[in-house]
Amino acid sequence: PMKSQLPEFEPGPRARREKELRSEMTQIMRRAYRQELMTSSEGTLSARIEGDTFLISQFGVDRKWIEMEDFVLIHAGKREPGRSPSRAVHLHRTIYQTHPWVQSIVTAQAPNITAFGLVEKTLETRTIPESYILLRDIPKVPFGPQYDDEQTVASAISERTPVVILQNDAVLVTGGSLLEAFDRLEVAEFTACSVIDAISIGKLKVIEPGRIVDLNERFNLP
Repeated sequence: PMKSQLPEFEPGPRARREKELRSEMTQIMRRAYRQELMTSSEGTLSARIEGDTFLISQFGVDRKWIEMEDFVLIHAGKREPGRSPSRAVHLHRTIYQTHPWVQSIVTAQAPNITAFGLVEKTLETRTIPESYILLRDIPKVPFGPQYDDEQTVASAISERTPVVILQNDAVLVTGGSLLEAFDRLEVAEFTACSVIDAISIGKLKVIEPGRIVDLNERFNLP
């Protein structure tokens, strides 16, 4: 059986927050598909309800047509009956357990930022203020730990590094809310696209270190 085939539990009636999250997650995932941040059945979205309880997208469902019922409720390492969560369920759970501030996680193969996971070049985020403020520095995690050593990926995440590139795989984005996580994904892809365009026409000019210090202080960045 697939590693993501967790044992089952019998959930009670859906709480209001779960219903609201299902609706918001459906809209965000469809939007991600329209913007080519996800494709086919690739890409995973999750959101914490509370503690060790979260929703995560179902395995093998076309992201273009995803519905509210296509998100799987996970509680204490168990899944609601009859549904198969994304294979990233263990990774997402480990991140939630490690970082109480994380309320939503996205893993996606957005084409431009994923390109930086295929080369040795680092994605420069000091391009415009929004990119630096939202993304900070983006470290890379070698290929493999996302499947068998989830804690390595979780340890690379912090409030100063809310986004990581999983080499030869995807980008992983975290946020203190569903909207913040998705906003970071959009900005990461925009930044990667603009950097690729910029270096094709000239040398990349980044924000000066002194101005970075000013941004850190002005926006009280961690």
